[in-house]
Amino acid sequence: MRVIKRIAVCLILFVVIISNVISVGAGRITTVIPYLLGDVDGDGSVSIIDATCIQRHLAELPVLSYNESAADTDGDGSVTIIDATCIQQWLASLPCPDGIGEPIE
Repeated sequence: MRVIKRIAVCLILFVVIISNVISVGAGRITTVIPYLLGDVDGDGSVSIIDATCIQRHLAELPVLSYNESAADTDGDGSVTIIDATCIQQWLASLPCPDGIGEPIE
């Protein structure tokens, strides 16, 4: 039983030390990975899931990850069902606002 406790303590200390090293190192990282316009969930690609995230957000249903800036695909300053439709049109290669799938700041 003592061996298991010692292993557990060592693992906890290891995790604490590593997380501190990562957080200290993260302070020196200057590269910022930009969101893509339309990549509402931030997974790195624009997909039908992003349109669904907008729809769920508008319906006040739970959404795991939601980026308001990436969701405003038509650039009118607000997120509406039209933004979800723009993503769907872009996925179907239909006319849509410029910039979907491009990095945003």
